[in-house]
Amino acid sequence: MKKSAMAIGLALMVFQAVQAPGRNTSTPAIHNDFLTVQWSAATHRFSLISKLGRPFMRDVALMATNGVARIVAVRGSRFTRFGDGRAIEVTGNGWRDRVMLFSGLPFALFQSAAIRPAASTPALIHSVRAFRGTVDVGKPATRLKTLGTGGLLAPAANPGSYVWLAVADPESRHGVVLGWITENRGSGVLFSGVKGDTVQICGRIDYGNLSLGPGSTPFETLAVGDFDDARLGLEAWADAVAREHDIHLPPEPVVYCTWYSRPYGAASDEKHFAQNVAFAVTNLGPYGFSVAQIDDHWQEGISTNGPHRDFLFSNPRGPYPHGMKATADAVKALGIRPGLWFEPFAGTYYDPFFKQHGDWFVRHTDGSPYEVKWGGTCLDMTDPGARDYVSNVVYRITHEWGFEYIKIDGLWTGTATPLRYVNTGYTNDGMGDAIFHVPNTPNVQAYRSGLKLVRAVAGTNVFILGCNGPQNMRSYGPAMGIVDAMRIGPDNKATWAAMLRGPTFGSRQYFLNGRVWYNDPDPVYPRDTVPLNEARALCSWVAISGAMNTSSEWYPGLSAARLDLLRRTIPAHHLLSTRPVDLFEHDPPRIWLLTDSRVTPHRNVIGL
Repeated sequence: MKKSAMAIGLALMVFQAVQAPGRNTSTPAIHNDFLTVQWSAATHRFSLISKLGRPFMRDVALMATNGVARIVAVRGSRFTRFGDGRAIEVTGNGWRDRVMLFSGLPFALFQSAAIRPAASTPALIHSVRAFRGTVDVGKPATRLKTLGTGGLLAPAANPGSYVWLAVADPESRHGVVLGWITENRGSGVLFSGVKGDTVQICGRIDYGNLSLGPGSTPFETLAVGDFDDARLGLEAWADAVAREHDIHLPPEPVVYCTWYSRPYGAASDEKHFAQNVAFAVTNLGPYGFSVAQIDDHWQEGISTNGPHRDFLFSNPRGPYPHGMKATADAVKALGIRPGLWFEPFAGTYYDPFFKQHGDWFVRHTDGSPYEVKWGGTCLDMTDPGARDYVSNVVYRITHEWGFEYIKIDGLWTGTATPLRYVNTGYTNDGMGDAIFHVPNTPNVQAYRSGLKLVRAVAGTNVFILGCNGPQNMRSYGPAMGIVDAMRIGPDNKATWAAMLRGPTFGSRQYFLNGRVWYNDPDPVYPRDTVPLNEARALCSWVAISGAMNTSSEWYPGLSAARLDLLRRTIPAHHLLSTRPVDLFEHDPPRIWLLTDSRVTPHRNVIGL
């Protein structure tokens, strides 16, 4: 007994010595309650090992090669918001890699930094292959699926997923989850491929143009973890993103949007908007109806390419001749919040208002304004004049006119990249061909600084809905931590094929809802012209998934039965214990399970 105890004690002493900060060894290792990270001096590769002792990522290569590894302490929030932790740090060939573990976090965090001597001249990079490795979940690649922004696909067929990716066994749901938890300057993409029977992963960060000056330039942070149920891994990744960005979501709204209404769609008009809102307050207000939002066509300007874009002024000959403040005040007088649509990062270079401000726009390399299909001319968020304009627009809408909910469309124009609608999996958009006022600014950095400006001017009491990721998915990840909700799919309409877009895109991204932001799948359609079973199906999916509930109806024209159908879907349940059962088997999933543990005995609601 004493010999056994002594042996265990010696083993612990040896293991602790291997983990001692600053110690150089041939196989340094760190661990937490979930996984172990190990580095091999022989191969200059990392391995990730599950709590059961099984490697789930092998031959992981970062940026440093032929370097020296040591274990270091990670203090406070210098690198992340996860507290104190430990890291294996490898330095070599002008790079420093860190693989970090933190207590209570079921992921290893990967971060590389470029190190340049003080006397060096700045170097320009466009993209970085920051992570490469082999997934091992105990099954051959032919029996695995990848789930990413492009949908549920075989590993060899996935074109690349923006921000996050899961590789899972559909039979057991066991899998590996990877996701960027920061996109402050670069756009993270995850690619899967097959070599023999194994799935290979490449994590790339696209910057467009990033100038590496003297000193250390850290890149984005990637989380990688192994989970018995990869759905829970995706949820844990979303929780980690929320923690990293200190996300605290406001109450989830129930919204009337004017755009798809028949009749009185687009921006509606003063008279009918007021009538519809008053009816909704009376008939839906007791059930949680809370926002009335006006869409496109209220604003001034001219355009031959998409919407008019002079958002400082309402069109005096348009649907709101008494101005937007009068309408916002009328909505607030009814006890709900007024909302307004606009494009914050786009103008129209040939519009008389913008002609005198040509310096506000991003440029192509030939000097021409950066014009994109439908979106217009991209405003340069590194230019002080353009930033002042955006600030003035947001201030007028939210503070002078009093709108408390804003739907900011054309988000991708802030990244100065082309329209790629409907963008799901990765597609080459030529990012890096834009010329900013501040040279060699990464596209994502410019865009995110614009989003932060919108939030700072609007204030924390204004609800911000981003619209929409699939215009170009470069706008998707960098919006995390700034917007309150995101249109996660393309526009729908009142046909069955189009109505399926919300469940398709919303199901594959269900884990973001209520954690990172509220998923907006576009409106439900309880209107009488839609077949009852189709209307019920979409309303039921929104109800069980907890996604944001928006409708775009002329409510006085709904039959009593259809109004009651809408009524039964609101408000949202606000539970995070809802998920698709067959997430890795069907796209979209066919079975949902919602568990309510707030009552005893707990209740299970199944959606088919």
